[in-house]
Amino acid sequence: GSPTYIASTSKQGVVKVRPAVSARRSVSRTTVGRTPQILGRVSPAKSKVLVVVQRRVGRRNLRVARFTVRAKRGRFRKGYRLKRPGLYRFYARFLGDSANLSAHSTPFYVRATGSR
Repeated sequence: GSPTYIASTSKQGVVKVRPAVSARRSVSRTTVGRTPQILGRVSPAKSKVLVVVQRRVGRRNLRVARFTVRAKRGRFRKGYRLKRPGLYRFYARFLGDSANLSAHSTPFYVRATGSR
């Protein structure tokens, strides 16, 4: 601000933001053949989110599907038909871009029992 002080500068830096990703299920328990909905949000709003589906086998979660889902204004929805009985683990993930780091939601579970 004043002619008595000399100008100063500093090195430029890039700050990336880690988005907040949240997801939830439409049901926590259902029968085989049903299609629970995965609903979620990413903020700041992004247009694509990855939804990962895993099934519990013994002590491991084996990936059975993953989908790239389009988000409108940061909101997304995806149905997944449960084909076998068991405990399914779901989570949503944003893979990152030039302005944001990657991030994922807290995983949640849906149990599929018997047949319809």
